[in-house]
Amino acid sequence: MGFRPGFYLKANGMETTPEKQFVERRAHDKFRLLFEHSSDAHFIMINEKITDCNEAAVNLLRCSSREEVLAIRHLSELSPEYQPDGTRSLEKSAEMDALARKNGYHRFEWYHRKTNGEVFPVEVTLNAIEINSKPALIAVWHDLTERNRREEELRSAHRKLKEDLQAAAVIQQSLLPLKSPFISGIRTGWKFRPSDELGGDSLNVFMLDEKNVGFYVLDAAGHGVAASLLAVSVAHFLSPFSEASLLKSGGKISSPSQVARQLNQHFCSNPEATQLFTLIYGILNRDTLEFSYVSAGHLPPALLRGGQPSYLEAASGPPIGAWDGADYQDTVVSMKAGDRLYFYSDGLIEAKNRTGELYGMEKFLELLASQCGTALSETAEKIVRKIEAWCEPLMPSDDISLLAFDLLGAKGCAPGCEPREENKV
Repeated sequence: MGFRPGFYLKANGMETTPEKQFVERRAHDKFRLLFEHSSDAHFIMINEKITDCNEAAVNLLRCSSREEVLAIRHLSELSPEYQPDGTRSLEKSAEMDALARKNGYHRFEWYHRKTNGEVFPVEVTLNAIEINSKPALIAVWHDLTERNRREEELRSAHRKLKEDLQAAAVIQQSLLPLKSPFISGIRTGWKFRPSDELGGDSLNVFMLDEKNVGFYVLDAAGHGVAASLLAVSVAHFLSPFSEASLLKSGGKISSPSQVARQLNQHFCSNPEATQLFTLIYGILNRDTLEFSYVSAGHLPPALLRGGQPSYLEAASGPPIGAWDGADYQDTVVSMKAGDRLYFYSDGLIEAKNRTGELYGMEKFLELLASQCGTALSETAEKIVRKIEAWCEPLMPSDDISLLAFDLLGAKGCAPGCEPREENKV
């Protein structure tokens, strides 16, 4: 039931004069061409009845002919009884029609039903027009089945990715100390706060033998999955329980600089894969209180002695993986009973407040000094909370790692900086 000669359409509310007949006829011809050949289903309704449709509508509804479609009184008959929001289709359809007539057009999503009973989603556009001075509606259906299918695939992939990330985060957390280990003469504390589900930092403390304790903090370049995988890979090389451990060679403890050189050799072996990270690794001899460490592009340790904070010597070499053949040297420090030593990642120093100001090295020393009277078991948590407060209303944009140890002396801290009574351990 197509358009006939003298059968013109015009936008609702617009008058047609004889002078405009030629222009309107040309517009009519263009519309008819679009109507017939559009890939979207088109319907024309006059007095609530379907009076015309295109071939795309016939195919979409699984009808055998255009006449079968025109035998349907109203498009609401091609709907399930209820829409997803719980509204009856017949009532909601009348509301949509009224909005189109009031505003000239209306676009919305809807669930229709094919003649074979299949319910499918469409985006409906209703345009109010006049045909031979009679109010009419042109309904255009854009089938959303394929779009919704792709969206569901994306949602499913996102759920799977999130589950995988959560599982990976559990694995990453398992590489951290389960709790501060008990080591005679030493008290340790740590805090690991990833900026995302997976972090590119890692840290650990462990016994190398009866006298020597190892400590490290590493910070892989970048963020997310790639940085996390790199951090996990490095952690295996720095585990005393891993077959790939570089901590000993021939049954003898490797020096920190030897470990750094071997790591650098390994991660420079594949020039096509950039694997870059900073590292501070140290060994404390509990008998001599001699602490030897290597810093590969990492921030210097912070020493709290006698209530006064200071930084030890800075990096002795470039980040691991920067270039093959890089040299690393050990730095040796004589520790004293009551000393507290901090290792940390740059996410702490480079945390920004709302104005973009960095927390900075100087402010960090002041923060460490303020925690002198706090038991180490609480210190790491409090320091990270201070950094989070600095960043408010945002959150730190980088991973934060903090590892510290006290050499238990007179009362577990430096003279004149004893823990408060409730914090004694």
